[in-house]
Amino acid sequence: MKLRDLVPEAPIDASQRAIGISGVTADSRKVRPGFLFFAIAGAKADGAHFAKQAAAAGALAVAAEHRPEGLPESVGFVPVKKPRLLILVSVQEPRTAIFGGTVAAPAFADIAKFDLQYLNIPPDQPVTKTP
Repeated sequence: MKLRDLVPEAPIDASQRAIGISGVTADSRKVRPGFLFFAIAGAKADGAHFAKQAAAAGALAVAAEHRPEGLPESVGFVPVKKPRLLILVSVQEPRTAIFGGTVAAPAFADIAKFDLQYLNIPPDQPVTKTP
């Protein structure tokens, strides 16, 4: 997947948009080569403090509110405004469908709906129920 597919609205240059990303995490200890690291500020620590560690582990890009101090120039930087939530649903070897997204999408929707309500984030469009 390309960086442009994961953060389509991010104001990054064309060369960074084409970076191939092999995974996503907000935990610097779980970064593997080719990952996008989301440096989200949490209740105990700011993920930006771990960006250098993520880069050393192979992160190709870091998404954060500001460019983390000490982030190598060779690592892409994706500016994001006030990231508060990262939801990643990963399905390995789905048994009921050809594509993992068929299985992951409903789980993602349930998790996102609950989390967005919990954070008091209103929907962009009115929610309508289908009969």
